[in-house]
Amino acid sequence: MYSRLFPDARHYILDSKHDGDFDSFPGVVSSDRAPARPGGNSRYQVWQPIKILPDEVEKWLWQVRHDAPAVLEIDELVHLVFKRGEYSDEYNIIQKTGRSLGIGSITLTQELSKIPSNAYKQAVHRLGFYLEGRYDKLIRNDMLKVEGKIEQPPDEHGVYYQHINGRGDPRYYSTIQKFLGV
Repeated sequence: MYSRLFPDARHYILDSKHDGDFDSFPGVVSSDRAPARPGGNSRYQVWQPIKILPDEVEKWLWQVRHDAPAVLEIDELVHLVFKRGEYSDEYNIIQKTGRSLGIGSITLTQELSKIPSNAYKQAVHRLGFYLEGRYDKLIRNDMLKVEGKIEQPPDEHGVYYQHINGRGDPRYYSTIQKFLGV
């Protein structure tokens, strides 16, 4: 799916959780040290750091920033918070200048409260997923800028989307693939 969405970009994935989500991708590197830039026509690099070493993470992100066009996926953004309230400088640069550099980013986290707000305020789109029937606790003014709550999606994998600035009414998509246009 990544190849179809971003056909001309190299794909960099920081898989610090080691949950097996990316084990079948080509280009998996497990090491404490930042891997070198993929060579030749290699389109994917999945770095699974054994230990999060801030200097190595910064080195790797610098390398990503200088290899456009690229797509950067961070599976667990909280791992880029090196100290309380202090997160990766290189990630910050990518978030602020990524579009002009030809770098897209996809970041995932379950601990948004630990992420400095400027780390995600640069995002063009934010999706919040609440699983296991917790829709009744979902979607108040900070997720979708609407009064009250939205009904549970009628489809098992349905999502509501609204621009981060609250422009327009929330739109419903029956699957994430339809949202992405795939």
